[in-house]
Amino acid sequence: MKGIDLRALLESEVLRGVLAPFGHGLRTAIAGGVLLSFRKPNGRFRFAAPVIGTYLGVAVLHSLWDSMHGIAIRLVARITDTGLSRALFSQGYIPAPTGEQQHLFTLFSAGDLVVITFVAPAWLRSLARTARHPRTGDRRGARIHTP
Repeated sequence: MKGIDLRALLESEVLRGVLAPFGHGLRTAIAGGVLLSFRKPNGRFRFAAPVIGTYLGVAVLHSLWDSMHGIAIRLVARITDTGLSRALFSQGYIPAPTGEQQHLFTLFSAGDLVVITFVAPAWLRSLARTARHPRTGDRRGARIHTP
């Protein structure tokens, strides 16, 4: 059985804890805001293309966040050309990684989580700008108000 690297575990958990407010909560707010902006006057929801597109976008961001560990392992294996069988990766780590592989893994897993995290605030800002300055005179799909 492989030993647990407590330092790596703590680093990962601290990073995820710092980034968490910009993750699930913000993505849920984006999805809810777009859904509410397409509510009909009678209170029912209109499942228009932007609502479905937002749902899919939120799902993709969530999936990327959850699978970043595996993606980072694959990237490291590909870049360092380990020649290891893909079956070895089913355990979720590179067997006997070199120092270079450990550093690359940390760079990819942490860096990609940061990139994914900052997509949601940028997306929200874009939605807020669209709501304030719609390209057309039609504001039916742009009711997100910000101070």
